[in-house]
Amino acid sequence: IGEKFGQSLFTTFDGFFENHLSHEEDAVFIFSTDLSHALEYSESIKKDRRAIDAIENLKEYELPNIDACGLYPLLILFKMCQIKGWRPQLVEYKNSGDITGDTVFVVGYASFVF
Repeated sequence: IGEKFGQSLFTTFDGFFENHLSHEEDAVFIFSTDLSHALEYSESIKKDRRAIDAIENLKEYELPNIDACGLYPLLILFKMCQIKGWRPQLVEYKNSGDITGDTVFVVGYASFVF
């Protein structure tokens, strides 16, 4: 989601959240964003820990200070969590170095459940 589209999408969905998330329905929501980009392995882990903490604790004010590129999906996710009373729990964190063995240039990823 780009910046301009993300801003209008967030505004549009604000009313949607209030009206439609109040119903208890079975649904699966998937949000995706990379965490750190193009960092050395240990530096990636440090930065990603900060991002994970912000997500787990719904620290919206920290989002501009982390390397996650999916700002608007995260803002939408945070809004849903506020409405539903959900708390993110980390399932797993890895970066590309864990998979490829290249520790010079990595991208971070994390999965959460609510």
